[in-house]
Amino acid sequence: MNNQFKLGGTLLTALALSGAPSCPAEASGSLPTVARATVLRSTDVEIGTLSRLQPMHVVIALKLRNEHQLDSLIAAHQTLTSTQFALRHAPTPEQARRVANYLTTMGYHNVVIASNRLLVTAEGTSVNAQMAFETSFARVVTREGRIAFANKSDAHIPLYLKDSVLSVMGLQSVHQVHTFARAQPAGVSTAAITGHNPNEFSPIYGGTGVATAAGITVGIMT
Repeated sequence: MNNQFKLGGTLLTALALSGAPSCPAEASGSLPTVARATVLRSTDVEIGTLSRLQPMHVVIALKLRNEHQLDSLIAAHQTLTSTQFALRHAPTPEQARRVANYLTTMGYHNVVIASNRLLVTAEGTSVNAQMAFETSFARVVTREGRIAFANKSDAHIPLYLKDSVLSVMGLQSVHQVHTFARAQPAGVSTAAITGHNPNEFSPIYGGTGVATAAGITVGIMT
């Protein structure tokens, strides 16, 4: 792949979050919210307070700069090199450093800034997360029978980081990315669950004879 971003119909978005010690005078209600309280399903059961030593890997997503300009480029199907994107739209080195420094101050270790400065990752425990994001945690038995954890209240960051941080991930393990794939029962025909060549999808879904999407710009969300 070359070093150009093809800005197609879908914006390549980045998440964000940042950190430094919050002022004791700041009330949580007035601080920027970077993650909502976890909503449990009716069959999930809270079983007590989470251990302060619960390991917690967090990913902080940082905000893009000049996003309206980037939207205009996308609408015009323009391109940017990696260097141009970094200079015009990626978070600045100072923004990323502020987030990393805040996490370190809150007791996190293995704090890593991504090469494009869109993400900052860190390792810590629930007590680090509780202090850093002004939230609390519970142990949960999920409907699948897993023992998980969840933030019981919204997560916040200090005011001085609000222009840098978009969101924080890793504060709950109740809801997880999963696939709808299922193991094939013995004796069941494989016709519907095996892999297919892309050219086969048109007849499979009754689309034979429909115009192709040739020449359409495709955006990739990652």
